Amino acid sequence: IREARPKVTLVVRMAASVANYDYIVDWEFQTDGLIRIK
Repeated sequence: IREARPKVTLVVRMAASVANYDYIVDWEFQTDGLIRIK
């Protein structure tokens, strides 16, 4: 028996301003266990 599930991604975003610079970091969590940081 096989299941068909849509690919779902949860994105957690952090934005920080440090000394006139803006930093944005995204963490992507996928249902297959993959974690990607951008």
